[in-house]
Amino acid sequence: MNRRDWLRTAAGAALARGIAPAQTLDLRERIEQFAADRGNLSRFYSIEISPARAARLNAFHSGWLSELEKVDFDRLSFDGQVDYILFRNHLERALEQAALLNRQVAETGPILPFARRVIELQEARQRMEPVDARQAAAALNDLPKQIAATMKEVEKTKPAKAIAIRASQHTRILRDALKNWHAFYNDYDPKFTWWMADPYKKAEQSLKDYQAFLLDKIAGIKPGDPSAITGDPIGREALISELRREMIPYSPEQLFEVGKRQLDWCQQEMRKAAAELGFGDDWRKALEHVKNSSWSPASSRR
Repeated sequence: MNRRDWLRTAAGAALARGIAPAQTLDLRERIEQFAADRGNLSRFYSIEISPARAARLNAFHSGWLSELEKVDFDRLSFDGQVDYILFRNHLERALEQAALLNRQVAETGPILPFARRVIELQEARQRMEPVDARQAAAALNDLPKQIAATMKEVEKTKPAKAIAIRASQHTRILRDALKNWHAFYNDYDPKFTWWMADPYKKAEQSLKDYQAFLLDKIAGIKPGDPSAITGDPIGREALISELRREMIPYSPEQLFEVGKRQLDWCQQEMRKAAAELGFGDDWRKALEHVKNSSWSPASSRR
């Protein structure tokens, strides 16, 4: 059962009163406008770890949440009330996820001290500010030096594995931002193209090396390792928030216990089946026996 169906069942007749098609249509149009505006903002503020993006989207979602509170819930149709609840849930979740991202970016800040310089270059271009090729080249010339110094410091401090992995991912974002910034001017602006021939290549290579350094030397993850676990723990409070937004009425501990009970039941049933096949409680051996003794299409006669 999806969330919409669940809401239909749980809300019942209480949500069905006060049908007002005009109100419902107005809410639908608002949601469509929200989606369009959200897409435009995301495309303009394209750097996920940018403070400017975080501030703008936070104001955007907060503003929409305030506007939604002005809607007369009781005058909405049934479908409109369902949409209202889901839209409010979406906005509140977006604000919570933004707060989590801000905390994560703050944690990687000390080992990405050069991030602001890269972000400012790209966002100045997005604001259509004129670029001074010489000054930009000087900024990129300093970038490899700053990265090299940061690398030595990180080797000493040894940040936690999760933070190193996240910083590596954020470095990938910075590389993309720098690439987009360079591609916008290169081969179009002659002065920019001349000044950036060498600084950009060195800056990009330094960022690439630092990204690999964080994964390999700090996080201990070898390139191309399919068994590597690169998840980013969000903490118990954020997990509880995610469960609540998905309308799952359990705590993380309760879900763990439910999973453990189900696993125990499955293993008990497998041991019973193994005993019936004459393998005692060794269900793995029984499973292998069934796999090897099953009928094979290749052995059938035509």
